[in-house]
Amino acid sequence: MSVDVCTLAAAAMKAIKEGNVPEAMEALNTLVLEDASSHLWPTLRARMVLDRGAGEPHQALADAERGLLQQPGNAEALLLRARALVAIDPSCTAAASARQDLALVTLTAKQRAEADQLLKEGAQQAAPPKRSESCEEICERAAEACKAWQAGSRIQAKDLLLELHAVDPASNLWPSLLARMLLEIDAPSQALDLCSKALAAGGAGRRAELLLARGLAQLNLGGAGAKADIEQARDLGGFETAAARELSDCMAKLGIEHRKGGSTPSKEHSGRRPQTEEATRSSAVSVCSKPTKSAQTSQSGGNSAAIAAVLKAREAEDKGLFRQARTHCAEALKLSADLPQAVLCLARMELANGDSSRAVQLLQKKHSSVLRRGPSRLEALSIVAAAAEQAGDWDTAQEELEVLAPLAQKSQEELSAKDGWGPQPKLADVLGRLALARWRNGDRNSATNLAQQILDAEQSQLQSCEVACAVLIERGDSATALALMVKALIAHRSEPSEKCSNLVCSVMRHCSVEELAHVLAPKEDSLSEGQATSVAEVVGYVGLIMKERGELQEASRLYRKAAVLAPDHGSICLNLMHTFSLRRDDLRAVAWGERYFDRLAGRIPSARLISRALRGDDDVSSEVAALTVQDFESKNAFYDALAMGFALLKLLYLAHPHCKIQFEDLAASKGAQRAEKPTWQLELKHMDLEQETVSSRVIPLIEPGWHKAGEALAENIPSAAACTAHQTALLRLSVLLEKSRQGHDLHLT
Repeated sequence: MSVDVCTLAAAAMKAIKEGNVPEAMEALNTLVLEDASSHLWPTLRARMVLDRGAGEPHQALADAERGLLQQPGNAEALLLRARALVAIDPSCTAAASARQDLALVTLTAKQRAEADQLLKEGAQQAAPPKRSESCEEICERAAEACKAWQAGSRIQAKDLLLELHAVDPASNLWPSLLARMLLEIDAPSQALDLCSKALAAGGAGRRAELLLARGLAQLNLGGAGAKADIEQARDLGGFETAAARELSDCMAKLGIEHRKGGSTPSKEHSGRRPQTEEATRSSAVSVCSKPTKSAQTSQSGGNSAAIAAVLKAREAEDKGLFRQARTHCAEALKLSADLPQAVLCLARMELANGDSSRAVQLLQKKHSSVLRRGPSRLEALSIVAAAAEQAGDWDTAQEELEVLAPLAQKSQEELSAKDGWGPQPKLADVLGRLALARWRNGDRNSATNLAQQILDAEQSQLQSCEVACAVLIERGDSATALALMVKALIAHRSEPSEKCSNLVCSVMRHCSVEELAHVLAPKEDSLSEGQATSVAEVVGYVGLIMKERGELQEASRLYRKAAVLAPDHGSICLNLMHTFSLRRDDLRAVAWGERYFDRLAGRIPSARLISRALRGDDDVSSEVAALTVQDFESKNAFYDALAMGFALLKLLYLAHPHCKIQFEDLAASKGAQRAEKPTWQLELKHMDLEQETVSSRVIPLIEPGWHKAGEALAENIPSAAACTAHQTALLRLSVLLEKSRQGHDLHLT
């Protein structure tokens, strides 16, 4: 919590102890607004309303339900919700079901005393006996419960299912659905109690589903009884496709063998047909989740073909062939509707394309089952959180990550890439993203503590490093922040550069290039050539990340520093030229290219020819030499030099006039002496790149006169000799590069 929230919380507690209700409520009202993601403050306000009469029961009910939204299954919020409902109308069915909920919750001794009192009061009420509801009324209420469940109104759906269980206690359908809902909201202990009571009562039908639900609950809790329940469920059989897949996954996890002979009909239904009323109840619920034809096909044939299609999609996804991958995913979903591997593959590609809204829509609306249950839930929640991060919606990102973090801590399941699963979110990365989301939302103390815990265990976790660097920069310790950034970059050097871009940009926006160079090499003057090259490559890598994020001016400064440290490093010089040209700072791009070839001129004749062609100087050699692989330390260095040659050719070509000009007429009209070289060649000779700094001012190659119109054009365009000199430089470069490129793959440049 932030300092302000802590101060307000202390004031509220003090006022409550002193019995100062108005002051306590004022502090709690502010806390609810300031710390909106916490369940604590609305729950505490609800207790103040009910215990001290600080408001209406309806307000307490709203606060209790808000607390349940923030932390589903919270015992205090459930207790206060039940008390509020009883205070509003003790005879309503919602109050009765809320009382029953309390029997399934683990409470403290004080809370249990309050709950027992509520249950006692409920038992003492002389309610008239309820009439037995017809099958049609039960079906209508079941459909209403399913509709509420699908709409995300879990509290309403649970109340309706509890009512159905009360009016139709002979059926096991309602407790099995309730157990599923409790598992979905991560309340396995409540699901376990409910299933145990329903199985002990011996209701009609659905025993296999109750055993499966109880086995899943025990599996989540790490209980030893899971294996026995799953084996019994397997022996009973009779599951639909989704439940059969879930049973198969549990059996694989627990090492239980499949029954020989495949799936057999349920023993419960063998011999005679099920009762009409039970069948009608089941159909009312299954309307909302009726399996498609593809789901009704044989599991072995349909699923294996669908997985094969997903594997092709994953291969295409890894190669960046998204259109091809989408085709394979669509094929997989036709064979097996809502196949999580295919859905997640599609969502990852939408996220990679920057379309976060489509990724979320795919998971939350089109294929919502992927988010609700099963092994796909972890990655699905991670993708939804990543979409919110991408959109800058840090509130939503934090909400999703708060749900994901405890699931990631409990999950020990390894999903195989052979089954089409993508890379699963690692616990350290989930917690690091949560720390960053809290930091962005202003919860700085919590974010800092969490980031520190993660860095103690994994020193290069990127989001934790980002939080730590932000803290260090705020304290004025930029050197340590830069050192931490460099350490993270080295640890993640084999991964795509975009993965580290947020960390690098957040640090370099507050630190200078000189500070980075000093952290990497405190004694720059005493570096050996190899050490200087290593430092230059790190600085250049930071420049690459800044360039990819559009921070061109800062990227130019970084690449310039790297080129000064390693002047003969072709890749660094090529990237520096490219960054300058992106800024339209073409003359500096040409100047650094000329400097590179001039340094090689002593040992490579063709490099000397390029340098002299750019400066407009004559060369005594009549033979045109070519750049060869043997001239350089490696083939990569050769291709870098060749790429620089073509970059220079392109810049000069784009700055050359492409129309015939009557120079004689212009000269006769002016009669003044005009320069025999283009302006850029004259400026190139006088540039001191060692002293040049990167500023917002750029210097184009094209003559200023070409930008003007009318009479001003004749006054400012270069002379015929200057245009000829420009063309001569182009021709000399063209001849040399044409000879150099022969026998080589230009795409490697």
